[in-house]
Amino acid sequence: MILIYTYNFDTVLWDWCRLGLYDVLSPMQVKYNQNDFRAFYKKALAIDKLNKNTAQTP
Repeated sequence: MILIYTYNFDTVLWDWCRLGLYDVLSPMQVKYNQNDFRAFYKKALAIDKLNKNTAQTP
């Protein structure tokens, strides 16, 4: 996750910008080969779905 940390601070997004699933997947696609990225994608998607199941509507 060092890529996300670097992306967040190098672009000066800091805490006031929400980084989503796309922001996680984009740099990781470059880092991993196709099989490793596929496994990472599945894990990231499962985590993203968990977050949506616990979100409360106003």
